[in-house]
Amino acid sequence: MSGLPKGRVLSILVVLGVFVLFAVLYEVRHSFEQALRADLVRSVDSGFNGRIEIGSVDLSLLLGTVAFRQVRVLFPMGKDGKIWRPLFFFPEVDGHVSLLSLLNRIYDFRDLTFQHPLVTALVQGDKDNYRGFLEKWRSGIRPSGDGGATVRSFRVNDARIEWGPDLKTPLVVLEKLEGSVESNLLMDRFRIRFSSPTLTVQTRSGVVPVDGFRFAGNIERGSLRDFRFELSMKPSWFWIKGNVTRIQDRPFLDLFFHGKIDLSMIAPLFGGKPKEFSGNLRTDGYIHGPIHHWNGNVLVQGGDLTVSGKRYRSVSLRARFAPERLHIQPFSAVLSNEGAISASLIANLSTKAPVARIKIRQDRRAPSILGDTPVQVTVTRTVHLPRRENVLDEWLELVGKVLGPSMS
Repeated sequence: MSGLPKGRVLSILVVLGVFVLFAVLYEVRHSFEQALRADLVRSVDSGFNGRIEIGSVDLSLLLGTVAFRQVRVLFPMGKDGKIWRPLFFFPEVDGHVSLLSLLNRIYDFRDLTFQHPLVTALVQGDKDNYRGFLEKWRSGIRPSGDGGATVRSFRVNDARIEWGPDLKTPLVVLEKLEGSVESNLLMDRFRIRFSSPTLTVQTRSGVVPVDGFRFAGNIERGSLRDFRFELSMKPSWFWIKGNVTRIQDRPFLDLFFHGKIDLSMIAPLFGGKPKEFSGNLRTDGYIHGPIHHWNGNVLVQGGDLTVSGKRYRSVSLRARFAPERLHIQPFSAVLSNEGAISASLIANLSTKAPVARIKIRQDRRAPSILGDTPVQVTVTRTVHLPRRENVLDEWLELVGKVLGPSMS
């Protein structure tokens, strides 16, 4: 270059320098992308015993942005690990990451946005693809080695959550879910907001539609504080609010609930048809105590009801309940034919032989030939319930026995 003018030599050197700089930046960016991909794969494997497949990682060192595409997270169905099923699918994930955190490989994501994510929770008998992940996530297990990550806030747009025994016909579907989780500067308090206009529950007798779902609350030091959960099934509505506080690493429940329920909307839950159920029930109650030994009380009242085809002028129920126990006393109802029913129920669940004992007393007006003297009939019945895999299934079995055809 000795024969070239100094100005041209300087221009060539600048161009070469810029080219080298871009080449170096490209290699640095590519190495960071490869490290980020490898650390995510290793973290999901070592921390949660899962597998993650990432279509692409795009990192901008100038803007501090990161984009993931076609991310799929799989977990085994059961502990044998022979069959794996996807739990999370994220078509698009965009956010901002601290560039300094790329150096020590403890990634600090200031925010992430998940576009159109899909959560597919499968349960087949005693096997599923989500309980193992939830247990490790709740226990706070961290992956070993480098590659940890901190997400300060994230947003979910147009999410879909499915639960059921197969992919084609899920039993519970939550659609168009929107929400966010935001943290304070110290990362010790998180504000949660989620809502969805569509929730459907598929049963053997039909579909239970929910036209509104909302959840809001704060997570602070392992406790869920000041939360409110709302469901809307016009004209029905139901909400739960309160706190779930961790005391000596054990959740303590302090919940209150209130609602107005249209029986025709939830008829499929009891194995009936909407025309067999009508009227509204108003409910108030609370749940209080440690997670495995909580106790609750509930008051339910309603008028002009139809239950399993029978019509009632009024119904009133008081109950005490716990995870493995239900005590209803009293239950009273006035039938449309001017008869009256009172009953009590004591159920012990999750034993070797779950059983419910029911005592029913019915007062009826006798024929005029007997002088219109009221006739009282008392029936005591013991209902043996099949042993189920969990307490929830036994509760559903008990509800089916009481309100289903076998008790009509």
